[in-house]
Amino acid sequence: MLLIFLYVKIRPMLVLDLETKKQFSDVGGQEFADRLGISLVGVYDYVDDKFVAFRESQIDELLSLIKSREKVIGFNIKAFDWKVLQPYAKELFLKNVPTLDLMEDVANFLGFRVGLAALSETNLGETKSGHGLEAIKWYQEGNWELLEKYCLDDVRLTRDLYELGSKQGYLKVLNKNGSTYIVPVRWGREKSDHDILETLRRAQLTRRPVELNYIMPGNNQDPQAKGIFEVNSVLSKKADLRDYSNGKNQEIALVNILNAEIKEVPHTQSLF
Repeated sequence: MLLIFLYVKIRPMLVLDLETKKQFSDVGGQEFADRLGISLVGVYDYVDDKFVAFRESQIDELLSLIKSREKVIGFNIKAFDWKVLQPYAKELFLKNVPTLDLMEDVANFLGFRVGLAALSETNLGETKSGHGLEAIKWYQEGNWELLEKYCLDDVRLTRDLYELGSKQGYLKVLNKNGSTYIVPVRWGREKSDHDILETLRRAQLTRRPVELNYIMPGNNQDPQAKGIFEVNSVLSKKADLRDYSNGKNQEIALVNILNAEIKEVPHTQSLF
C-alpha cells in the first residue's frame, strides 16, 4: 500500500476583534480606552481553523491563547483593542506581542484612515453586520447571540481582507470622487522592506538582474506585475530600473515591490 502524506504548513496566528461595555463618551474620551471594559472578544485561530468567542470571565483563556501564537492580526488593534485589553493582561505587555494591524498599514500608505466596512465592501463585496454602538446595546440587553455574531463577523471580514491582500499583494480603496486607490501590501510574505532594499542593492553591486513582483498603481484592473530588471540605482524609497523585456528605464517605488529575487547568472553573461 502506498501512503502519501501531504504537508500543510499551519500558521500559528490569531485574528482578533473585541467589543466593549461602554462608549468613549461614558469614560471621558478616546484617551481612556483602558476604561471601556470588555464584553466579548472574538478570534479566528489558524491552528484549529475555528472561530471562538470569549466573554469577560474567560479573558485568562484568551491571554493563554495569545501567548501560544506567533502573531495576532487585527483592524485598528494597536490603537484600540490592545488598549482596551491591557488592563486585563497584568503579566503580558500587549505592545510586545507581534501584531499586524491592517488599518494601520493601509493608513500609512494613503495618509488617511479607512474603516473596516468600506474596505470590506470594496474588496470583498460585503460589509459589517452592525456597528459598535449596537454591540454595546446588545451587551446591556444581554443579547449574547447578536453580540457574538456581530463580533465574529468582524473577525471574519478582517481575516478575509488579510487573506485577499496576502494572495494578490494589494487592496483597493474607493475614494469619495469615485476614483480607486491601489494599496500594496506585503502581508504573508517573507521579505521585509529592508530585505527587498538589500536585495536591490546587492543586485546593483553584483550587476545581476533581479526578478520583481510589483504593483503598477495606474492599473486598477490587474495591478500586480512581474518582470526582470537591471538595477541602475537604489534610493531609500525608490529604484531606477531597466526593464529586460523592452530596454526601457522606469522608476518603481519600494513600497510597490512585493518580492525581489536575484537571477543567478554568471558575471560574464549579460541578459541585457
